[in-house]
Amino acid sequence: MSSATPEILLLNPPAEMPAEGTEAYDLLLKETGGASANPGFGYKSHIAATRKPEDYPDWLNPVKDIDDRWLPEDEQGKVIRPEEIIEPILAPIFLLNPPAEMPAEGTEAYDLLLKETGGASANPGFGYKSHIAATRDPKDYPDWLDPVKDIDDRWLPKDEQGKVIRPEKIIEPILAPIFLLNPPAEMPEEGTEAYDLLLKETGGASANPGFGYKSHIAATRKPEDYPDWLNPVKDIDDRWLPKDEEGKVIRPEPVPTPILLFNPPANMPIVGTEEYALLLQETGGASANPDFNYKSHIAATREPKDYPEWLDPVKDIDDRWLPKDHNGRAINPISLVAKTDRIIPLDEVKNTTNLPDKEQNLLSLNGKLEDYRFSFDSRQNGELLIANITENGESVNIGNFDKISLSGYVYNSQIFRDLALEHVGANLRNEVQRLYNSKTGNHMYSANQTEVDYLTGNENGWIAEGVSYKSDSSATQAVHRFFVDGKHFYTANDQEKDLLINSPDFSNYIYEGESHKVYGLKDERPEDAVAVKRYFNTLNGSHVYSSSITEQDILSANPEYINEGTAWYANL
Repeated sequence: MSSATPEILLLNPPAEMPAEGTEAYDLLLKETGGASANPGFGYKSHIAATRKPEDYPDWLNPVKDIDDRWLPEDEQGKVIRPEEIIEPILAPIFLLNPPAEMPAEGTEAYDLLLKETGGASANPGFGYKSHIAATRDPKDYPDWLDPVKDIDDRWLPKDEQGKVIRPEKIIEPILAPIFLLNPPAEMPEEGTEAYDLLLKETGGASANPGFGYKSHIAATRKPEDYPDWLNPVKDIDDRWLPKDEEGKVIRPEPVPTPILLFNPPANMPIVGTEEYALLLQETGGASANPDFNYKSHIAATREPKDYPEWLDPVKDIDDRWLPKDHNGRAINPISLVAKTDRIIPLDEVKNTTNLPDKEQNLLSLNGKLEDYRFSFDSRQNGELLIANITENGESVNIGNFDKISLSGYVYNSQIFRDLALEHVGANLRNEVQRLYNSKTGNHMYSANQTEVDYLTGNENGWIAEGVSYKSDSSATQAVHRFFVDGKHFYTANDQEKDLLINSPDFSNYIYEGESHKVYGLKDERPEDAVAVKRYFNTLNGSHVYSSSITEQDILSANPEYINEGTAWYANL
């Protein structure tokens, strides 16, 4: 980092801010040039920023408490944080408008919640309200959740001991008192009146290395009160922007930046050159900032077809030029469309029955990604279907294509299979299908037709072996699914399920939720219900669940399989 490390005078910093009048207090005062006497001085942050992590006192965690100045940066100058302290990854949100009560089984909302929770919402005692509170940002809470009373701990700040600090109330928006009435364009220098006012306004935070001065001003002043060096459109903070029904920020349409530097060099222009002056004018002065990313600016403001030769229109493309999925995530291409590609428009696919081998084909889509809907063809091993929504077109099987082009870029068809998985959602049926993986020798069982189609349509070895048994509506015992070391394990024994979840001896068993319903060993069941027996494959460590008496006899006679008894009962 560029900032110099001050002389260390407080050699053994205590866990708490030293009391005034002590030797430690005087040393800290001298070390900080008097800043430690300011109200709100961040003592812990100061120690973390001025001592190397290997020299941290034992009350500082060198991973969780590490200051950004000690962390590496990527090519764009962004800090690369260690894996241990990455913010918790939130599962994709599928139930966009959660009702106040747990959705009833059989409804679309129930199926979306089932998909969102990986099946866990089907479990008895599932905490619906707690799940919504934990997976939605408080600002996105539905109106039946109170963002103060119902807030989940994951969204709350922690004190130095890691204890949650619960709010007394939430003021929307929360504004700190403004003391710096005429903020200058640059961060005020230490020792000036403006510096002292900013220090008071931020509770001492502005003294910390890496403090975002411009961001602070944009967030704490209303856009109509922005100083003239802040653009109320380009620089506006998200807190001032309207939200849609899902609580997502509605950003104003970007105003195209006039291009003044017509032949941008590969490296940032040098101060004093004509190119530097043009870039400065083009960026409204932003290119003079120390953290300005020149390469990213060129990639974002020029269309890929106009990129200079030192920018790769595939690898270096800015997200603004890429299509987005329904969650707003950019979809990255694998290449540009080449002159040698055999391009076949979607209309021709509808009218063509004998296409060449897929290695020679490139399906061409016109318009935008949101003009199309993707799904699976259950009659053709889960091959990919596509329909043009804007033209009310019928679904067309495009399983003969492994590449698809859109807006001049080529994408692997697997990306569109993943989109189909999101579009279709769970399609639960009363038939449990058995799948076999020809590459691994593993079996899995699913009553979710979407999952079956997705797996069998991929080129990863899954083959549908047909219906194994029924999942009757009168059956009440849940079959729980676990993922363990690349294989799936199923149990209808609630005690076994709890043991696998809670015992550290089975930490490699990942609970995926309820798979389907069957008749338990002690349940009342139809007279014609058959026993589903569980066999352990000693060669690859997987399990087979068989409802066929003939197959059971074969497996019982095979020394490679161990009969573990009846797992549950079901109808054929």
